[in-house]
Amino acid sequence: MDHDLAEEVMECLEQMILECIAPNATTFVCSLKACASLRAISNGQKIHKIILEDGIDGDSFIGNTLIDLYAKCDFFLEARDVFSELLERSIMSWNAMASGYAEHGLFFQNQLYFH
Repeated sequence: MDHDLAEEVMECLEQMILECIAPNATTFVCSLKACASLRAISNGQKIHKIILEDGIDGDSFIGNTLIDLYAKCDFFLEARDVFSELLERSIMSWNAMASGYAEHGLFFQNQLYFH
């Protein structure tokens, strides 16, 4: 995602919240992808907290996007925690973990990583 577009996504989320429009799963996925693109882990963690408070953390698309965010931002333990808590793991879940580890030169095996 283009840096400028990622920032616009974050501005849209902020504006939605200011206008008391409740974000949904699609909004969160787009916002988390923007955070991953910007490597804005702090914003991503805030969004994750809202997701947990809203009780939609079981959504597989959100879970996969959280894994991607945390892995891209070098928060591998958090990525693994989200992965472990998924109710259903898909090929997208596995790929998100594997690609995050591969991007950073780590090896992924049985939910563990090794240097």
